[in-house]
Amino acid sequence: MKKNNFVIVFLFLLSLFCVQSSLFSQKLKTEDVPTSVMNALEYEYPGVKVSAWELIENQFVANFKIDGLASKAYFSNAGEWVKTLMPIPRKELPTAIIQYVEKEYPNFVIAISALQQKPGEKTHYYLEVKKDGIGQASSTLSFTDRGELMQRNDPPGFTLEEPKPQAASPKSQEKPSSDKSEKSSTKQKSKDEPQKQNVEINESSIPPIVSKTLKKKASRPENLKWYRVDSFYVAKCTAQGKENEIFITPDGVWEKTIIQLPEEAVTGNMQKHLKSYYKGYRFAAARKEMRADKNDRNYVEIYEKKNWKDKFITTIIFDKSGKLLKTIDPDYTMGQNSKSEEDNDLDSYYAKVDGQGASAGTKINSKDLPTDLQSYVSLNYPSYRYKFCTLVDDEDLGSIYKIEIKEEGIGLSSETLYFSKVGKFLKKEGADSESNLGLQQEEQNETNIEIPEKVLTAFKAKYPRVVEPEWSSNEENHYQVSFNGTRGKTICVYDAEGTILETYSALSPDNLTQAIADYIKKNAKGAKVLEYYTVKKSDRKTYYQVIIQTKKTKEIQTLWFTNTGKIVE
Repeated sequence: MKKNNFVIVFLFLLSLFCVQSSLFSQKLKTEDVPTSVMNALEYEYPGVKVSAWELIENQFVANFKIDGLASKAYFSNAGEWVKTLMPIPRKELPTAIIQYVEKEYPNFVIAISALQQKPGEKTHYYLEVKKDGIGQASSTLSFTDRGELMQRNDPPGFTLEEPKPQAASPKSQEKPSSDKSEKSSTKQKSKDEPQKQNVEINESSIPPIVSKTLKKKASRPENLKWYRVDSFYVAKCTAQGKENEIFITPDGVWEKTIIQLPEEAVTGNMQKHLKSYYKGYRFAAARKEMRADKNDRNYVEIYEKKNWKDKFITTIIFDKSGKLLKTIDPDYTMGQNSKSEEDNDLDSYYAKVDGQGASAGTKINSKDLPTDLQSYVSLNYPSYRYKFCTLVDDEDLGSIYKIEIKEEGIGLSSETLYFSKVGKFLKKEGADSESNLGLQQEEQNETNIEIPEKVLTAFKAKYPRVVEPEWSSNEENHYQVSFNGTRGKTICVYDAEGTILETYSALSPDNLTQAIADYIKKNAKGAKVLEYYTVKKSDRKTYYQVIIQTKKTKEIQTLWFTNTGKIVE
């Protein structure tokens, strides 16, 4: 009878466990997943093939593989990416993590071990540890890729069993006073040693001149905390959606700003270098270092394919143009001056480029110049033609366009013009320096335009993961932001209250609708299509905008069409 009762109780507990499990995890069909969640998945992991969908604690979970690793991506009902977990075996955890768990949680088991990705955070280790047995509450732990503890959350009422005291031997009983004195000397030693400087300090102790400098560098900092690092005051905060570390001297002089960057910000020459020399690498972290001496740098940390399991990081340092400065391999030790293979290879490459003349810059085809630049030349120099177009590095302005244009005809004049990367006129070579300075200041003021909080909030809500948006104001005093989204170049126009007025989505000029192509062929024969957009207005109507350059006069024109391809006069 007792045996039968035991079986009944066991079956009841088993059924109860199964019911609870079903409440926490529910299998879903693809058609049951909200469109907002599907879009968010495509944004974070474009082209990934989902093997199964689940609903876990009111979060939609996509199961798929990344580079052979099983992964679970969690999304909210609103389509916000929450986190991604990539389970890894316990044996692949760094030794430091295993030692921490064994010391802090004796007789516990590691129930879950994974790599975790979260918005705005580096990829890190995530663990759940608990006492062995069903129904035991778990402690959650987060560690850096080097095995350093980031966060620890224990369940309510968490306690560890105190180890039973062992019987003291006669020898051990003779040492209490000596142990006490040893602890005392250790304590005294630590007191006499200089304290670690990278500790948080109270904002009230910050000199006013330092706070004033911070306001210039980050007008609306969030989550602000102050630290002393060496001789600097360091403000750690979030500004424009990015984590910043701003270094300021006690005299209020800005030294540098370190900005944490997502993987999407590693572009151009840096991305080309990584793909050439580190095939199969995995991204760990990136940061931009903006310096007062203008020698800005970009740091990219990766796991090479051969070092993935051991979690050894390789650090590649680039200058602001993406040129390699230095590579720090995992086995790097102080005192070694040897360069890696790609360092030596790129040294010869850049030496060759420099030999052709550092001032020569990078040659640019005139058709690839920014539209604003082409418009400026067409309006102000209608009888001129492009002679040379180059992208050069200026000591003060960074990468800018240097354009040489010439009037048609023998012996006629030529001009050298300079433009910013977005195509705004900066100066004319040989022109009055004061005039040039005014133009540069105007460009700087436009770049540093103050965007209302309502506008920024509305933009972040709609595009939470956009990297480095470019803000400006138009002639109607509306706020315009340009960025590269998942579908390519996108431009949004807002009013001061944060209401979105227009959204421009770039399309390929080769894919004009037949009606628009026929109109241009008939009314602007031979014209070149420079840019092509779909434009959604606040009244929900959709239009097409086409920017063309006429064949004979090289004039830039903007044409508007309805969604059926009819010209809008």
